[in-house]
Amino acid sequence: AGNNIVNPGETINLSITLLSAGITGLQNVTATLSTNHPNINITQNQTTYGNFTGLQLHTNAQPFIFSVNSTISTPQTVPFTLTVFAAGGFQKQLNVNIPVYNMAVIQGSVRHPNGSPLAGARVDASGPLFVNATTAENGAYSLTVIEGSYTLVASAINHTSSKPRQINVPPSQSNVNFIIGQRLISSSAPSLQAS
Repeated sequence: AGNNIVNPGETINLSITLLSAGITGLQNVTATLSTNHPNINITQNQTTYGNFTGLQLHTNAQPFIFSVNSTISTPQTVPFTLTVFAAGGFQKQLNVNIPVYNMAVIQGSVRHPNGSPLAGARVDASGPLFVNATTAENGAYSLTVIEGSYTLVASAINHTSSKPRQINVPPSQSNVNFIIGQRLISSSAPSLQAS
């Protein structure tokens, strides 16, 4: 979905960067991606990396491509094996673990105690992801998150912060609304004395 998070029902173009950690280089490096997971279908399992000199990074020339079954249970981590080959009989297997999550949306509004919308307020969500949103002119906000439990807090300049709210997703949650008041600022006039 363009968010760097693997979701059920998606087709993924996967790039993997390799580091040649040896002093000598590797020639004609290729790699194969595999998994035994029943809800993963790999349609492009081979790629080339070219030649490595010592301590050099390369990203695969063609992405690996796999699709995720829409019925996969989430959250879960899918184990892949990356087998790397090079000239001279070199072969090495690497474990690649990719988490799969469902996405959800948390939305609502932030308002003054009199009910008027509060534009420019910030809503922070902490949980499996840490995300935030700024309210629009109508006080509305929207957060896209992965599944899990989140603590939400609304705040704004010169306003008191809201009490934390616990939200569990999925399913997506709407009408997660906050009311925050202006902070009372008190000051005393400076006292001057002359002699």
